[in-house]
Amino acid sequence: MLKKIILPSLFLFSLALAGTAIAQSWVYFKSKTALFNVRVYNNIKEEINKFRISEKTVAQYGQSVSTFDQRQYKGGVVKNYIIKYEQTLGLPFGQQDAANLIKKEMDLYTDYYTTLNGTLVDKTDLMTEDGFPAGEIWVDYMDPAIGEQSIKIKVIFTESTKFQHIISGPRKWITSHKTKEHVESLDLKAGYMQDRGSIQEEWRSVTSPMRLFTVFLPEPGSAYFPYDYKVYFDRHTERVSAVFRDPIWNMKVYYNVYGYIPNGEVNTARAQSIVTQRHIKRHRLTADGLKFTHLTVADKNIMETSYDILAPKGKPNVRWVKLRVQHEDNKMVVHELLGPKHIIDGPFFEYLLNNGKFHPDLQLTYDEAKKIKMRTDKKAAVFNPDLEDLDDEEENTEDSEEKNKEETSDDGDGDTMSEGAYEDEWEDDEPQNDKKTESTEN
Repeated sequence: MLKKIILPSLFLFSLALAGTAIAQSWVYFKSKTALFNVRVYNNIKEEINKFRISEKTVAQYGQSVSTFDQRQYKGGVVKNYIIKYEQTLGLPFGQQDAANLIKKEMDLYTDYYTTLNGTLVDKTDLMTEDGFPAGEIWVDYMDPAIGEQSIKIKVIFTESTKFQHIISGPRKWITSHKTKEHVESLDLKAGYMQDRGSIQEEWRSVTSPMRLFTVFLPEPGSAYFPYDYKVYFDRHTERVSAVFRDPIWNMKVYYNVYGYIPNGEVNTARAQSIVTQRHIKRHRLTADGLKFTHLTVADKNIMETSYDILAPKGKPNVRWVKLRVQHEDNKMVVHELLGPKHIIDGPFFEYLLNNGKFHPDLQLTYDEAKKIKMRTDKKAAVFNPDLEDLDDEEENTEDSEEKNKEETSDDGDGDTMSEGAYEDEWEDDEPQNDKKTESTEN
C-alpha cells in the first residue's frame, strides 16, 4: 500500500507559512524544481529535497504551499493551494502502472475521510490531465479548527513523477473562478531536473573495514535513504549493507557490498564458483541457465548476472537480484542488489554501482582492521555520552570474532536481506583454471 498521507498536517503547515491578505497578489509561479508552473498567490513557499541519480540529473520530493488567509477579517476564510511531488528511482511509469497506483491513492483518501465522517462529493479513479493519467476526489468534511471545509485532491502521473494537487477551503471557494484559473494554469513537466554533480563529491565515502572497496552513500533521513548503513567483518569477509526506498512504489532495494579474501588466487572460474555458492544458491537451488556478462566500467573488468527469485517471507516485493563482481589476486568484491526488478533496472542503481571502487592494493589484515575499529569505538565513546566507556585493557586483549559482528538492518525494524557471517577458514579447493563457465562476452 502507498504511504498514507495525514492531510491535516498539510493544513497546519500551510497556515504556519501563510502571509497577510494585504501582501497577497496573483502571479504566474515557476517552481525552482523545474517540474511545474502555475498561477497562484505570491506567498507560495517551496520545500525542495534533491537526491542525485546520475551525473546530470537529480530526483526530487517536496511540496509548494500557498495560503489565502482572510481570518483577520470578520467571517474571513482560509484557502490552501498545495502541490506535492515525488519522483521514482526506477524505470518510467507505464500507463497501467500509473492507473493502478492512482486507484490505490484514491481508495486511500476515501478511507481516510470516511474516518472523519466526510461526505464524498465526487471521485474519478482514472482520467487524463494534459495527456497524463490522473485521478481526482472531492470531499466535504468538518475541520475542528476551521469548520466546514471542502478538499479536492488530484493525483497526476508523468513518466517519473507523482503529483498531488490539493485545494482546500470553503466549498464556494473550491468552485470559484479564481480556483478554476489556478487549476487550468497548472503546467507539469516530465522527466528529472538537470543538475550536474557527482555522488563522489556530494555523498559520504564509505570504505570497508579491511579496505577492499569504497562505496558512496547519502546521509540518512531522506525519503530515498531513511536509515544509515551497517558494517560487518571477519577474517575472510567484510560487508557494507544499506537500504534504498522508492517513495512512490513504497518499495525497498537492499544493497549489500561484500569483500572476500579466500585462501589462494581468485580467477574468473573461481569467482563465479564463489558467487554461485554464497549468493545465487541462497535464493535458488541451482545456477543452471544463468549467464555472467563481462564488461568494462571505468577501465575495470567486471562481470554481472541478474535473476529472478521467489520472494522471501515478509518481503513480497523482493523478486529480483543483480550481482556485480570484481576480483584480483586472492581478493574479490560482490555488489548485490535485491528488490523489485522495475526499480533495480532504473538508471540510479547502475550509476550507484559504477561509482563503487575496488582497491585490493589498500587491503588491511583482519587484525589491523580490528584495531582500527577498537580505536574508533573508543573515540566514539569519549565524544558520545550515551555510549559506555571502553576498557583500556580491551586494546591489548584478543576479542572474539563475535565482537566484530554488527547485525545489519534494512529499516530499523529488525529484518535484513544481507547474508550472515562466514566463520569457516576457506579451503583452497576451488577450480584454478581460467575457463569462463556459463559466461558470455559483451
